[in-house]
Amino acid sequence: MRPTPRFWAAIGVAGVLALFGLALATPGLIAAAAILTGALIGCQARFAADLGTLPEALTINQSLSRRRAPTDEPVVLTLSAELAAPTALMVTIDAHVPLAVDETDDSDSSVTPTADGPSHARVRFSVPTAGTTTFDPPLVTVGSAYGLFVETFEHDDSALQLDVEPRAPRRMHIGQGGERISAGFGEHSSDQRGPGLEPAEIRQYQHGDDIGRIDWKATARLNHPYIRDFEVPSARQTTLILDHRTTTAVGAAGETKLDYLKELGLAYVNSADALGDPVGLYTVGDDGATNVFPPKAGESQHQLVRSRIRSLEPTDGSSDETERSVRNPLAGREAPIIADDGTQFTATLRPYYRSPNEYTARFSSRSLFATVRQYVDRLQGSLYAVVFTDDTERAELYETVKALRRREGAVLVFITPTVFFESTLADVEAAYADYEEFESFRKRLNRLTGVSAFEVAPQDRLEGLLRARDTRQRTSTSEGTYNG
Repeated sequence: MRPTPRFWAAIGVAGVLALFGLALATPGLIAAAAILTGALIGCQARFAADLGTLPEALTINQSLSRRRAPTDEPVVLTLSAELAAPTALMVTIDAHVPLAVDETDDSDSSVTPTADGPSHARVRFSVPTAGTTTFDPPLVTVGSAYGLFVETFEHDDSALQLDVEPRAPRRMHIGQGGERISAGFGEHSSDQRGPGLEPAEIRQYQHGDDIGRIDWKATARLNHPYIRDFEVPSARQTTLILDHRTTTAVGAAGETKLDYLKELGLAYVNSADALGDPVGLYTVGDDGATNVFPPKAGESQHQLVRSRIRSLEPTDGSSDETERSVRNPLAGREAPIIADDGTQFTATLRPYYRSPNEYTARFSSRSLFATVRQYVDRLQGSLYAVVFTDDTERAELYETVKALRRREGAVLVFITPTVFFESTLADVEAAYADYEEFESFRKRLNRLTGVSAFEVAPQDRLEGLLRARDTRQRTSTSEGTYNG
């Protein structure tokens, strides 16, 4: 409770009356000063009592029109308040609008509640930068009937959070060989049967089964008791490996390889959040791992991973290869040695004992391969790995995927073909030859056991290239038929 200037002015008047009353020996002035002082004390007591009952009579709701939005996309903050009964207090409620947001109109962010029904205030705004924007609880300002006292406090309510994501690239193609896939990102089944929500199958009743799970329709149809099994929900440990090296900067502003990979990575985090799956993140720059977050469950982990993905920018690749901070994960591992006894049999076998480590060692200082061997290999249990990268370092990517698939689980690889992010597709024949070369590499990855490889590209550019190729082929066929 804070006295206002009006209160101090009244105190000053009472003091002047008392002084004049004493100086002039005028009892009337002294009585007036006493009455004024008593009135001020009474107002203070009444204000304190009314203030104590206000929280029970005041209902405040603050909400956002959405909890997740792209940058510069309009969002509405709604503040509503209502009093359960009339009060002599002057109550004003202000919404906390962060300084980082841009208000798109001149709407009022405060509301004065009454007992006649809810009062509303709406603020339309947008956020120019990606990240998490926090809206603190509303600020309640209460004044006494005569403006003598004022009190401010935050309403006892949790803060609101708005997840602001980078604006998504234009229509994204995700598929294989030019064909789109329609499966949801991160969706999975548990392959376990028992009590649950999703129907799975029916089976014959066995002694000890819960009779409450009997499927009576199937029992009547098949003339034997049958049990309806359901899919048991289960969490899956998802590990995201996201490449943001220099080569991912290729493309127009807002349409780079990295923009597409980040958008896809965020889709996987959102899916893991909805399913309650643990999720981890390993980001890879030119000099090695830039973020290392082992898989964990929980909203805080999902928020952290989202935030780091949004903030990624392509690294500049200025460091020399020998200066990279990634430790050689193959250090200390020696290839098996076979003694040279001078026989033809030994001479034939020796290259097979020596070559694997020598070949793999070529990639030991490459940041993507080294990050997987140094960090991901340490994870326990089955591994559901999702790799987001481009097609620049194909040999390294192939060895990285081979290293990942040695674990129990599955590996998904999403690759941005460089041909669809370069400035022009004017030379259709050359562009399609590049795409065919990429497709051959993608198929090679896809043939690995437990691996699924997909292309990620602007849909209009891929469709444009395929249409141009078809047009050229039809024209060539027509000309050949005419000449024949």
